[in-house]
Amino acid sequence: MSLPDPVHGPALVGQAAAEEELARAISSGRLHHGWILAGPSGIGKATLAYRAARHLLAHGAGAGERSVLDTDPDHPACRQINAGAHPGLLTLAPPQPEPGRRAGLIPVEQVRKVGRFLGATSGEGGWRIVVIDPADGLNRAGQNAILKLLEEPPRQSLFLIVAHQPGRLLPTIRSRCRILELQPLSEETLRAILTDAGFEPGEKLDLAVRFANGDVERAAQIAGGEYDEALPALADIIDSLPAVDTEKAILLAGMTAGAGGEVLFEIVTDALCGWLRATVRSAAEIAAAQALAPYPALWDRVTGRAGETRGYNLDRSHCVLANLFDIQDALAPGQRR
Repeated sequence: MSLPDPVHGPALVGQAAAEEELARAISSGRLHHGWILAGPSGIGKATLAYRAARHLLAHGAGAGERSVLDTDPDHPACRQINAGAHPGLLTLAPPQPEPGRRAGLIPVEQVRKVGRFLGATSGEGGWRIVVIDPADGLNRAGQNAILKLLEEPPRQSLFLIVAHQPGRLLPTIRSRCRILELQPLSEETLRAILTDAGFEPGEKLDLAVRFANGDVERAAQIAGGEYDEALPALADIIDSLPAVDTEKAILLAGMTAGAGGEVLFEIVTDALCGWLRATVRSAAEIAAAQALAPYPALWDRVTGRAGETRGYNLDRSHCVLANLFDIQDALAPGQRR
């Protein structure tokens, strides 16, 4: 079971407001040349980018008031896009990572193609569209190269820039683009998408939705993985925080070690970060300033450890245990069991 590829024009679920804003801009005929589609990963940003590209290459801009970007999949432009052969569309993306690994950088050779692509003779409809998915994969030199093109965009060119963390883009790129914020998907929406994709309803799907943080790709990855023992164990630990049961923590951490544990390590790390974010929000809502004091340094330690573990291929189980006991020692000292 798998989710449909964004390139092939699946329906966009849970992002009606964002799609309407982009659709109205296209139908108005006054389309800004650069759009940053911003928000967490796995919420539909790439799907929206390709829906916009398909619509614009099939129908052009100024084609009448619209609030959605539906396009007939049998339209010649759509068939060309599906085949990766439309002359008016260029995609920049990092190489496909190995399972459990995060995506790397977009190769500089891809970035160099953009200038030549935009300078080529326009095809039918006159539009040249560049999809960057995601821009988080551009290094500083790559961002500077894109910035130069955004500063003097050719006529009828469009940049659709997918950004999981738009704050990491150059301020000058952000200032030259319209920023369209997409929201994390609700658990109800995630569950509906996965059920439609063929995943069986039940406890495993519920836990996958819970630990996906609104990311449909992560939810599908969890629901389709061999985590029947790990997910309930993780739920038990998260529900008990900040207190940590040492025996349960050692059991869960051990599951992240060895071959195949990379994905589970990311699931556990994301769950801990999600718990920290939710706890901080709860403390902030009751204006408990003193209660917030431990969190900034704790967040830095937890995320820093995880980053070092990924970057230097360190012992994942050690990182999980260190992060769990760090949370307990900072927020519930003396409660280790």
